[in-house]
Amino acid sequence: MSLEVSAYKSLYRTTNGGVNWQPSDISYYIRNLEQTDNNTFLVNTALFGMYKSTNSGLNWFLYNNSFSASSFKFIDGFNGLAVGYGGTIKKSSNSGQNWIGISVSHAFSIWDVDFVNENTGYVCDQENLLKTTNGGINWNIVFSGDLYQLDFVDAYTGYFGGIDSLFKTTDGGQTFSQVHYNVVQGTLNEIQFLNANTGFIMGNLTWKTTNGGSNWTILSGYGSGYHECLYFYNENLGFIGREDYNLGWGISRTTNGGLNWDFQTVPNATERICDFYFIGNTTGYFTTRNQIFKTTNSGGNWFSVYNYNNDYYPIDMYGIQFVNDDVGYAAITNGKVLKTTNAGVSWSIHNSLTNYSFFELYFTDVNTGY
Repeated sequence: MSLEVSAYKSLYRTTNGGVNWQPSDISYYIRNLEQTDNNTFLVNTALFGMYKSTNSGLNWFLYNNSFSASSFKFIDGFNGLAVGYGGTIKKSSNSGQNWIGISVSHAFSIWDVDFVNENTGYVCDQENLLKTTNGGINWNIVFSGDLYQLDFVDAYTGYFGGIDSLFKTTDGGQTFSQVHYNVVQGTLNEIQFLNANTGFIMGNLTWKTTNGGSNWTILSGYGSGYHECLYFYNENLGFIGREDYNLGWGISRTTNGGLNWDFQTVPNATERICDFYFIGNTTGYFTTRNQIFKTTNSGGNWFSVYNYNNDYYPIDMYGIQFVNDDVGYAAITNGKVLKTTNAGVSWSIHNSLTNYSFFELYFTDVNTGY
């Protein structure tokens, strides 16, 4: 037996694998649906309130008239979490009959995340750098400022920044120093360090350092046009996703650390390029609107391995990461994550506990991710 949410403010069910559908007696716009046991379902509506069915979705009754979250998820028949606007989180331990708010100190958008091992990780929101040492159970503010990007090379050394600023720590967030470069006003879109000394930052321009930020050189020659995505696989092979105003969207590539660049157009890419990830010096991926592209010849050519194929309701692909040659994940809009287990040949969509967009992800192994 399956249930289907309809865009026409109704809900239907099937008992024969989708051959036939039967309308239920609920006629509100449904935001979320969850099955808590074999015959019991819960839904929440756009007009607030949670409804419950105990006969496999045929009949519904008002179960909680004060429920106002946008999405919810139950791990068993009793315990569930709900999320809503403004960072609201609620918890239920009695099958959704009552909900208790959970205090969230930091309800800003999380822009970037990085873990150095399974326990120690960092995130930055619009105002803080936060750190966990117990796998994300607890987070503490270790720095405050306008922050959007970060990259930690080990448990001690990391770089982070945002609007016209870049900072560095060498003791795991106990002390910090400001890293100075030739500032052109604007927000840093990328920070990537290959090790403690060699790294790159991208804002309105792109800079490179080989001595831990003491000195910087401006990279040039990759072309003009809109760009906000940079990735270096090693000290020689690097990529910038950009729009050439004459040729369209494509990839600028360097094989000598940014001294020289070539440009490869990607005709089927119709929007900005959001993120790169390489699992070797020949095989890599990038994300863009509705699509994921792959190369097997170090960026010489790119071909689509995932296409949402819906221009009316497009989805933006953001962060992408592979944990081995076959298993990879991509963060997309509406709180969903794509996963492949066969090197991008096929992808499955996984729901999460929120309808908000994910911008970045990080997996410490095949099973554990943030």
